[in-house]
Amino acid sequence: MTQSVYILGAAGTGKSTFTAELLKRLGVKLGPLQDFHAKLNAKGSKVTMRGHEMVSPDLLGLYLGVMRDQFPGSDGLDRASSLPGEEWLYTGQFQCDAILAEGATLATRRFMNALHDTTNLLVLALRCDPVIHDLRLAGRGAGQVSSFVLSTVTKTENLVKDLREAGARVEWIDADVPAHWTAALQLAESHLTA
Repeated sequence: MTQSVYILGAAGTGKSTFTAELLKRLGVKLGPLQDFHAKLNAKGSKVTMRGHEMVSPDLLGLYLGVMRDQFPGSDGLDRASSLPGEEWLYTGQFQCDAILAEGATLATRRFMNALHDTTNLLVLALRCDPVIHDLRLAGRGAGQVSSFVLSTVTKTENLVKDLREAGARVEWIDADVPAHWTAALQLAESHLTA
């Protein structure tokens, strides 16, 4: 069965940084951006699940999302990408050892349940001290409104609860504690290469 890791967390908890460090630890090279599956939405527009191949001597996998310099991951996808993503997972068109993804766009109940149903899923939910969280947000200059940031905290907590009730393996990670961060990287690496 394909191993998968999904990195969840509120805005500014370090999802992109964590994922970049994990990719480095895995020693993978990302291939060019490619389309995995497309679907017409209710308005008749095509929405596409996209990502990159992850290749290393020990791993052939897929990174779901768009790798770019600022705010990589599923944030680079069309906002409705979870629908073709869900369909793609259930059709079994992916032939790989591992799937890695992070971010809010694909973190819908339906997509996450599909990922849980079709792969051996490990969810890492990042959180941090509110003061450090505020400093991170200010430091990255994203200009995100506090009500939006608070909604991402609530969304993460609700999704973690739902996934646990569905039987998925979910681990809370205190992203501002270096030992927890390092242990989470080791756990994700071990899971993806199992």
